[in-house]
Amino acid sequence: MSRRPTTPVLTWVGELPPAWANEAERLVLYVLALDAPDGVASMGQLVLAQRTGLSVPQLRITLHQLCVPTSLRPPLLERLPRKDRRGADRYRLAPGNDRTSSERLLPLLTTSEQAT
Repeated sequence: MSRRPTTPVLTWVGELPPAWANEAERLVLYVLALDAPDGVASMGQLVLAQRTGLSVPQLRITLHQLCVPTSLRPPLLERLPRKDRRGADRYRLAPGNDRTSSERLLPLLTTSEQAT
């Protein structure tokens, strides 16, 4: 059995502080990260709901929660415009960190850890 290589985005999701995301939010982030080695995932909501086991209404709530900042964390996800009218939804993980190396994604974590 071969292991899937880890990417900076998967590492970033795995190292998020526990208080930053509940189980459903973390699951959505992991599934999107598997499709986003460059930090941008392109996946329809039906497919994402099937892969996570969430209902579409619960998925929409979870996606919204990930896109808004809380008192504990910045937004963890940004919804991007579709490439065309019928295209899949697009999401950027770790918005504000357009760079993809772990050195560039992980500062989001170190700044939050200093605040706690």
